[in-house]
Amino acid sequence: MQLKDIERFWPAFMFWMQKGQPLRTHMQEAALLFHHLERKFQLDVSRFDPAVLKRFQDFIAMVNQYANYPESAVVDLYKQRFGDTYWFYYFFVQDHSNRDAKGEQKPYSS
Repeated sequence: MQLKDIERFWPAFMFWMQKGQPLRTHMQEAALLFHHLERKFQLDVSRFDPAVLKRFQDFIAMVNQYANYPESAVVDLYKQRFGDTYWFYYFFVQDHSNRDAKGEQKPYSS
C-alpha cells in the first residue's frame, strides 16, 4: 500500500478477504479508493466498517466539491478531515512512488 500500487494491492487484499480475519482500516480505505478509481469488479463491502464506508462517501463528496480548486488551496482542508486516512496519503503525501521517471508528480484522474 505504501507504494500506491493498485495492481500489487488486489492480490494481498483478496488473500486477507479469504482468511476471514478483520480487515484493517487502511486496507478498507485502500480497497474503496482503488475500486473507485478502477471499477473493474464488484467490491464486497459486507465486512467493512460502516464508519469507513460513510467517511469514504464524505471524502468523495469533498473531492467533487473542490474538483476545480488547486491542490495548494485545499490540502489543509483535506488534512483536517482526512489526514489520518489512506486517501489523504495516496493523493497528498509526496514520495517517489507517485512520480514518473523524471521525478515529476503524476496527475490524478478519476
